[in-house]
Amino acid sequence: MNLITSRIYSAVAAAKGHPVGPTDVARYLGLNNSQTVKNWEDRGPSCNGFVLALEREIRLRWLTQGEEPMFAVSPASMRPTLPVAVKTLADAIGTLSTLERKALADELAILALAPDSVATQAKVLAAIDKADKQMAPK
Repeated sequence: MNLITSRIYSAVAAAKGHPVGPTDVARYLGLNNSQTVKNWEDRGPSCNGFVLALEREIRLRWLTQGEEPMFAVSPASMRPTLPVAVKTLADAIGTLSTLERKALADELAILALAPDSVATQAKVLAAIDKADKQMAPK
């Protein structure tokens, strides 16, 4: 199984308190089809998979590097909603300089052209990681 996908499974299992399968992961992430999660087992998650995991407070550093904690907040206190995720992203982008915002916009434009490209995923993740570091307390 893809390493990042296995970390998503682990995070969902931790949140639910029991072992999970593709259907559980799909429901937790808000996907309509568990086959999407099954595909991730070999290929790794799509960019949308990363976004869905991040919206549910699964930390990017957990997904990409295995760095604990798994969650930005306690799973019991999570209320994953799109408006909260959008506000968090807007706050993160607000901390970036004009040049950094343009670079992120460029990366997102590339993502729209080739959403399944591994190179594109890496660039977007790097941009998100950079925003994450910008938000970290100093």
